[in-house]
Amino acid sequence: MTSSTDLVISFEARQDNYDVLQYTVDAWGDEQVDEYEGILDTVFKRIRSFPEMGRERDDGIREYAIRHHVILYRYEAGIVTILRVMHPRRLRD
Repeated sequence: MTSSTDLVISFEARQDNYDVLQYTVDAWGDEQVDEYEGILDTVFKRIRSFPEMGRERDDGIREYAIRHHVILYRYEAGIVTILRVMHPRRLRD
């Protein structure tokens, strides 16, 4: 299934993704990082296909939890923008 929704990944989300994967490889090794990278990629595609599935906050940003992280994204005018990939504790900071 292809989606007509565009997907944009912000610089901050790319950095977050890199940091998450670097931590994963350092803590649990190559096999685990490959698995988690695949999971994150699948979630990004799922959000693109079903952009309204995340819980909408008061500020218009949507949240979608996956394992040990929360994907923050905005959906406007047919464009999904992944804003951040964060551990839930960082949301409270």
